[in-house]
Amino acid sequence: MADSSPLPITQPTCAARDGDGPCHGVPHIPCPKCLVVAYCDPACRKKHWAVHKLECCADFPGKHKPAIDEAVDGKSTFWAREPATDVINIEKNEGIGYDDNIRLLLTGFTAFRHLIYSIAKLPKEASPKLSIFLNECSTLHGMRAFIALHVLTSSKSDPVLNAEAVIHMWYSSRVPKAIWDHIHRIAGGSVMTVLVDIAKYDRARQAGQDGDSNVCRSRWSRGGFSLDTELTRGQWQELWKRINNPGTLNMTKMTAHRFLDVRKHSAPAACSRARMTKARLMGVQKWEYDGMLLPFGHPRDDFDTPNPLFMQESSELPPGATQEPIGEWPMELLDYEDCPAPNDVYGKAFYYLRDLLVQFQRRLATLEVHVQLTSTQANEFVQWDDDAMVDLPFDRVYGGELWDQHPLLTLVAFSRALSHRDENPCATLVVHTVTPVLHNLPIIAKDVVQESALLRQPMGTVLDEYAPPQPRTATEANDGMIRRQYGIVLWRNWDRFAAKYFASAETFSFLSLMPLDKPVKMHQSVFQTGFLGMTVRDKHMVATRWPLRLVHSRNDKPSLRDFNRYMGWATQIPLRHIEWMFSGEDPRDCEWELWMALAQQRTKEVYLKQLARIVNGEPVSKVEDEVTVSRVEGDMEKMLLETVQVNAQAAGSDAGSSDTTEIAFTDDYSSGDDEELAAIESAAGVDALEGVAEGNVDGTAGNTAAAERAAEHDEAHAAGTAGNTADVDETVEHDEDKPKKSGKKKSKKSKGKGRKK
Repeated sequence: MADSSPLPITQPTCAARDGDGPCHGVPHIPCPKCLVVAYCDPACRKKHWAVHKLECCADFPGKHKPAIDEAVDGKSTFWAREPATDVINIEKNEGIGYDDNIRLLLTGFTAFRHLIYSIAKLPKEASPKLSIFLNECSTLHGMRAFIALHVLTSSKSDPVLNAEAVIHMWYSSRVPKAIWDHIHRIAGGSVMTVLVDIAKYDRARQAGQDGDSNVCRSRWSRGGFSLDTELTRGQWQELWKRINNPGTLNMTKMTAHRFLDVRKHSAPAACSRARMTKARLMGVQKWEYDGMLLPFGHPRDDFDTPNPLFMQESSELPPGATQEPIGEWPMELLDYEDCPAPNDVYGKAFYYLRDLLVQFQRRLATLEVHVQLTSTQANEFVQWDDDAMVDLPFDRVYGGELWDQHPLLTLVAFSRALSHRDENPCATLVVHTVTPVLHNLPIIAKDVVQESALLRQPMGTVLDEYAPPQPRTATEANDGMIRRQYGIVLWRNWDRFAAKYFASAETFSFLSLMPLDKPVKMHQSVFQTGFLGMTVRDKHMVATRWPLRLVHSRNDKPSLRDFNRYMGWATQIPLRHIEWMFSGEDPRDCEWELWMALAQQRTKEVYLKQLARIVNGEPVSKVEDEVTVSRVEGDMEKMLLETVQVNAQAAGSDAGSSDTTEIAFTDDYSSGDDEELAAIESAAGVDALEGVAEGNVDGTAGNTAAAERAAEHDEAHAAGTAGNTADVDETVEHDEDKPKKSGKKKSKKSKGKGRKK
């Protein structure tokens, strides 16, 4: 089916409006005050000043000042906190000449970003065969990954158009209807095929017998790329509903939802004002109330359709969706040069992502890649062992934020997924944590007291110039005081704080929880002893140890440009990657199963409380105590019995829409405050919507006729199965995060360093 609407490629556009519409002149004159918008000539800049000055000269009031840890951890966010990472990093691992299979396991929330970034960054000379198990831990993130994989592998469409469609599907609160029709045409056919198969299956086996939690698989390929998707039938139905019914929520109600989310989940205004330059604050405010990943001054007239992945008539906006999403990508996006407004961070992010996605499409076309996509909660690790995709161990495992949610379960589960060092010396488990620098263990109390004194005393570093010590009359809510406090954290010795945290027996002496036949003589952290054959890797081979670190020693003198850049970044967190390798003896099956059962029985809070009592020699209650072997084995027997029953049931299913292990999934979205939302909606027509960008269109997109939809599905299925000034500068990376370069040049035909055949 031909496009019903033109699909123009986004180009830099003059921020002024000519009559009732935008001026389409080529911008090259930035606003000299903010450098966030640009114009085609002085006349347009002068004409638009009456409108632009409301944003350019706006005041950004701040409320009370929370503690840094509250500002960092006290808010829900829909977006990932860590930047996309090259988890293959083949040049520093197997070697550029390696052309054999590399198996990746990527899981967490928005884990798909790492797949995109890793393939886009593959050197041209490298041609590994990639087998990727991708698990998104929420249904919505799984939907986003499914749609993106279909759109980005559509060879019949312009790669730039595909990239823009994915950006807006992924991030923007509204999209042009023509863009959503483009997405529907490419991805809708695959979903409809699955639903048709489900209907046939139900007719053969009595409708509704298996319920919405039954898993159904879609298999699909194009060229050297193939995709297996396993979702529950309920997830398939939800995916179809969202793809097929865009524009079901009017603009006023959608904007009211964003206002409510900003109020509940956005970062404290006082912290943002103290950390960020005026130009950055302009971009943040526009994003919060507009939700469009576009250049600041780009017209929004064509963005007339609410993004159904974020909002539908009966759904809530995902909590934290109004927080900044740009922290999901490396800070290198601030170096993007082909943007006419130097301080337009969201403009740079848009063009950077578009180029990255185009690069991904071109690189993917030269590779042999198989992806298995699932959307399963993080606590369902054990069921992956039943899948053929994970029968073989992985060369890279990225667990991301799952470590902070449950370190014990993460380490136990992934210890069985990673290749042994003897098979592949480069095999690595990568996780990250946001706790090592901001923890409150007693062992760092003296350091914190000394830092508190530096709020009002000179530090003897360049920080005294960028964020001067504050007078005794300054209050905690003072902008200068907040900025100074954040700056002191940048100069904190992150490695020393992290070392003390990782050595904490009360947090990481997992072996003390269940000695089994190995009595514990001294409570030690698994970072010192290892665990289930896993040992921590001191010299990283895959991920930068501190991806968001500016200052590496007290004597560092970063420029004011770099300082403002880090202070104003979307993710104000000292995030630390941790790399593990499987280098010890493989634990007995029964031992591993006991640890898995223990980890699944206890939340992080419960086992930490118990561990603290054990380490401190305090009495443990009888209920909490005994993580006895007999108790755990009893649970294991029950678990194994259930597995046998499920497998027996699965054996009788049809292959076309087969049953798999049943997975119970619940979305992680909470419901909103209906009364507060109603109050915001009632005011939305008058004052509440004044901050919304120009070009809002009120209304919904109508549905296409059923016959046209059916023809569209047939065609799609047939095609698918065939085959600022101070805001920017470059990232500074410390030598300790860079593996030393070898003096020898690797041969392109070399298998690199080390995988044993």
